Amino acid sequence: MNDRSEYAIRRQVVRIHEETGSFKQALEEVNRSRGWLSKWLQRYRGQGFKGLRDRDRTPKRVWKKTSDRMV
Repeated sequence: MNDRSEYAIRRQVVRIHEETGSFKQALEEVNRSRGWLSKWLQRYRGQGFKGLRDRDRTPKRVWKKTSDRMV
């Protein structure tokens, strides 16, 4: 694949799947796994193209942080 961003690849494969209805044809285009395509199709169906963007992976809470009161 060229220098296309992951987001562009995801959009392309979703579009191909929507047009053809074929997992096989969509996967041949991007050379990814069936699980990968299933994940992005599920996000697309739930959130549209916004769901194809990367999510923030940083923790939302620090579990072992000392409370401000104790510091």
